[in-house]
Amino acid sequence: MNEERKTLANCTMAEFLRQSNKIRHAVAEYLDYTKLLSFRKNKPKFSDDMTEEEKKAALREQGKKNISDMLDAALDENAEATVRILALICFIDDAEEAEKLNPADVFEVIMSERVINFFTRLMQSGLIDMADTSPKSAQKK
Repeated sequence: MNEERKTLANCTMAEFLRQSNKIRHAVAEYLDYTKLLSFRKNKPKFSDDMTEEEKKAALREQGKKNISDMLDAALDENAEATVRILALICFIDDAEEAEKLNPADVFEVIMSERVINFFTRLMQSGLIDMADTSPKSAQKK
């Protein structure tokens, strides 16, 4: 990553918090726009004669399909919107500049201990809900 580019991995704590909140709102809007989470609702059909093991296998297979469908939606059908979200990690809010980012550099920031730990713990705490309906998000729509 260009040493001069500010990212979530190297910014000040106040910048980190402000940008993380901006990303949180952008992700909520992104999920609403892309309908990515709707794939989680797809469930396998069970017949009365299925064993518990067959039901578990069907659930695993449906889960794999749902994840594949989510990836198709994020990485293909909504690639430009996904790029805009990823660019926010590097404090970029311009579509043209976002397209110039090196994917490996963005992945490095996402996987930095600081970033991954913060967002993982925030989600585990239940303090962020990706179906955010806060007034601030509603105003942006």
